[in-house]
Amino acid sequence: MQDPFGLNTLADFGFQGVPDNSLYSGGIPRIAVSGRGGAQSNTTLSIGGVDNWGSPDFLPKFQHTNEYQWIDTFNISLSKHQIKVGVDARMPMRNIFLDVPALRGQMSFDGARTGIGLADFLVGYPQAAQLSNLAVSDARLWMLSEFAQDDWKILPKLTLNLGLRYDYATWPYSGADRMTNLLDPNPAATAATGVLFCSGTVVAPCSGKSTVGRTLVKPDKNNFAPRIGIAWHPSESWVVRSGYGRFYMLFERAGSEDQMYLNPPWLINNSVTAANTASTANNMRLDTGFNLSLNPATLNLTTIRLRAVNPNNVQPEVDQWSLGVERQMPWQTVLTAEYVGTKGTHLSILRNLNQQYFDAGGFPTGVIPYANLGAIEFRDNVGNSTYHGLELSAQKRFSHDFSLTAAYTWSHSIDQVQEHLISGSGSNSFLQNEHDLREQRGNSDFDFRQRLSFSYLYELPFGPGKHLVQQGPVSHILRGWRASGIAAFHKGRPFTIFSSNNNSIVQVRGGLTNALADCLGGGVLPSDQGTVDKWFDTSRFATPPGRLGTCGRNQDLRGPGMSDVDFALSRTFSYFGEGRSLEFRWETFNLLNTAYFGLPTNNVNSGSFGKITSLAGDPRVMQFALRFAF
Repeated sequence: MQDPFGLNTLADFGFQGVPDNSLYSGGIPRIAVSGRGGAQSNTTLSIGGVDNWGSPDFLPKFQHTNEYQWIDTFNISLSKHQIKVGVDARMPMRNIFLDVPALRGQMSFDGARTGIGLADFLVGYPQAAQLSNLAVSDARLWMLSEFAQDDWKILPKLTLNLGLRYDYATWPYSGADRMTNLLDPNPAATAATGVLFCSGTVVAPCSGKSTVGRTLVKPDKNNFAPRIGIAWHPSESWVVRSGYGRFYMLFERAGSEDQMYLNPPWLINNSVTAANTASTANNMRLDTGFNLSLNPATLNLTTIRLRAVNPNNVQPEVDQWSLGVERQMPWQTVLTAEYVGTKGTHLSILRNLNQQYFDAGGFPTGVIPYANLGAIEFRDNVGNSTYHGLELSAQKRFSHDFSLTAAYTWSHSIDQVQEHLISGSGSNSFLQNEHDLREQRGNSDFDFRQRLSFSYLYELPFGPGKHLVQQGPVSHILRGWRASGIAAFHKGRPFTIFSSNNNSIVQVRGGLTNALADCLGGGVLPSDQGTVDKWFDTSRFATPPGRLGTCGRNQDLRGPGMSDVDFALSRTFSYFGEGRSLEFRWETFNLLNTAYFGLPTNNVNSGSFGKITSLAGDPRVMQFALRFAF
């Protein structure tokens, strides 16, 4: 639409929804053996030295999801301004799920009674047992974002982008008001009495009702995110760009560890362990079955793992800024150099809020924050991170039968904890000492200091219109072939040294974390001395004498680097009439068959300490393919 004053407007509106996405597991009860497939819906029997029998953890399960999204944007073109305003609403997002650990029960036979796991099973003496009730969760969430931005062409060679975005999201809540949280959590509490409060009807063990709404977390309503960007063309060959923006993470789920639906009295997960080798779990026998109570009013909360969220939680935010230059070179090549920085604030971390305290020397005091509670998986928003990187790239557009893209990054990233759901990383997703956040600050698990990658495409110079063998039978054989490839190289990532023999002092009232070892020196070996049998100097680490370890998180030690080269050769044959073609591809992954080793064993109490016993990548893989298009 255009008015007499030169104002152009355009409106876009959209509404979309995903009404349901059902995932089911489980089925007809039967005896199942782990790793053998089938519907696994009977009691789990974990027997030391043999395959597990029965259902794996968290089966049966199901999930129904609904999400509806409303998007509306309004574009205005006025003189030197291109203005866009809009709204993005998702309401409601809904997830109905069943995801409990031991609905059909679990029993473990580890040989503590007889010395042999199978023998313990045959006489019916379980060392540990677990039983859960049927707890279906109805999780809901509303999200709303509004934005305005203006691309202002101040001068023919200077453009300014200004923007402001507002983000709001409710904390996930229960449609049936079946959630429980810890009232006024205090990381500095001493032998206090922890009080649980519910979002709906007050049922034991809850003793209070929410005063902050059904989400049990106060709403965060001040998430204003400014954006600014500048592009300057001093000449035809040069471009300078700079920008800054703030970004909010409106929804972030840390597995089940922050799901307050999975707390008593709604979910009861009763887990017991034998007191000694002469007893069994809760004095039960295999032939008599489970004797575990699922009555929330009679629970011993010191043995229950609670999930809690800071009621004053705010949305994690990330500030990002950059400054870069771009140069147009001959041969259709573009060179780019850019500095990129980011800072994360109020990042979510998981901590055991009920870990015991330690004195100035790192020795346990035996005092815990909440005497009446067990381990508390507490989601807090006190994490921070920084990233600084120099990014160089070169791109040659396809011309003269060849294209190439190359990129190099030199960077450094620092944070406090790893992403909770990442497996095989070199550090811990929970702190060793939950009462000292500074101890955990170190290099990020993904801190690869240097990365180099490139990709290419080369069309062989044979056939009509090419430089060589333009006609004849040989031309028909050689024409149309393309060679392409990708190569990636990076330095090793950091890892932390642990001491499992010391876990008992950091895992009082629940596990959740691992103890660090003592560092007696750097431990880094010269690059020509590190081998898979001894990647670092293991003599520089020891088990702490009943106190916290002195090793920092992700300090000097790093694992092996990675070198990967992939190659492909392809040709398309168009001899089958109009609209029909046959493509042949030969692809080779890890062409040079370079071993990409995993991290070394980082537990000082392990017999393989310092040794690399795994691969992080596959050996050479070659495949052929034919694709007929019609």
